[in-house]
Parts: sequence; structure tokens; C-alpha cells
Amino acid sequence: MILCQGKTLMPKDVFVKSNASAEKLDTGFNLEDMERNMIAQALKQCNGNITDAARELGLSRAALYRRMEKYNL
Repeated sequence: MILCQGKTLMPKDVFVKSNASAEKLDTGFNLEDMERNMIAQALKQCNGNITDAARELGLSRAALYRRMEKYNL
């Protein structure tokens, strides 16, 4: 469910805030760029641990490996 105060849906209404140090990612709304950056950020946060990064992203390890290959990570 998405909740917003007005009639216009804004990015702040969609994205989950994290208590981790937020790096400003200026990718606009390109989904592939956003996915690539989220994967890179999860890998960095998990110190390269694929299992932990996959868990944080809600993916299986195999799905994360496929995406890493797709984005050359």
C-alpha cells in the first residue's frame, strides 16, 4: 500500500528510508540504473557477502548472481 498526503505521488511516498548512511544516487527514474545501484549498495553494505546481500534485497542467491552478471558487478 502506498500512502501520500496529496493527489500527486512523490518519490518520498514510494521509497523506504534506511537508517544506513544514505548516498545520494542521482539516477532519475531509470529502473535498470536503480536496480544496479541497489545491488551495488547491498553488496557494499554486506561486505561482498552474496548470501547476505541477496537476503537484504529479497532475492535468491541465483537471482542475485544473474543480476550481477547482467550489470557486470
